[in-house]
Amino acid sequence: PVSGSSAWRLPVQVDHQSRYRDVTADLRRLAAEYEAAAPAEPARRAHLTDPELYRALYAFDEFPGCVDWAPADEPRVRWALHHLRPWHDVLDVGCSKGVVTHHLARRTGGRVVGLDLSPAALADAARHWVGLPITWIEGWAEALPFPDGSFDLVLLQEILEHVGDPAVCVATSSAPVSSVQ
Repeated sequence: PVSGSSAWRLPVQVDHQSRYRDVTADLRRLAAEYEAAAPAEPARRAHLTDPELYRALYAFDEFPGCVDWAPADEPRVRWALHHLRPWHDVLDVGCSKGVVTHHLARRTGGRVVGLDLSPAALADAARHWVGLPITWIEGWAEALPFPDGSFDLVLLQEILEHVGDPAVCVATSSAPVSSVQ
């Protein structure tokens, strides 16, 4: 943490020129650096490791029924679309209301799954993105309900700061990936 602040900064250096770099190793390294820089404080992180407390906290929706819009040129959307191929099966972990997921469904002919812990967010997503071939699944990011090799691309956007153990989340999320593209 920055002195006197609760803000977290992870120095991320991504080699965009390297086509075959090991993304999983990068994510594991970042998760380990995050944990080393921010030792778990039981009171501060209790909601991240207790499923019932976590569900209660993230069940609150400041804008029920509303869905944010992420334009296709937003950096996180551009990154995801750049790595997506027309045949890819994709899992968006921590998809919330599908603000990135819907872009994926419009770009690939493969299977698109949005996974989130909040049934309310998933219900809003299903109502808003009706007509798109997206499967919405309620699930825990640290215990994905998919066999190894189920997806070509797994996205962990806006999720690692919301889990109790980012390293476990990354390790769990890399298992369903059939190969690193």
